[in-house]
Amino acid sequence: MGLPQKDWARTPQSIGAGLALTVSLASHLILFGLFTVQISNAWQAYHLRFIGVDTALAVAYMIYALLLFLWGLYSRIRAFRWFGSLVIGAVSIKTIFWDLSGEATIYKAAYLLMIGLVMLLIAFINQRWLSQEEKEC
Repeated sequence: MGLPQKDWARTPQSIGAGLALTVSLASHLILFGLFTVQISNAWQAYHLRFIGVDTALAVAYMIYALLLFLWGLYSRIRAFRWFGSLVIGAVSIKTIFWDLSGEATIYKAAYLLMIGLVMLLIAFINQRWLSQEEKEC
């Protein structure tokens, strides 16, 4: 019979899980940077003018954050849900105060509408998913 394990003692499995989560979130930060470089290069290489590169980056980040949030729900890893929510908040603040500061009101309204729809979708999915988890328990 082994020694009793203290609450503060960490097992090798918990250390491995924490390390895997840390590496996974770090890889998502790297992927976030690669998105930025690829989208910026595409706008420069193809001389795209229909939408600004900052707006295209904001839309790509929002889609990425939504996918992170959905992955967090599916995998039941709370850190991905928090990370997706954090990305949505940071991109929203950046876009409102920096990217859209000199734009017309219609662009600001369209972006705020998009943000609202993404947030509404996240809240709806989150509520449905959590109620299904409670039914299973």
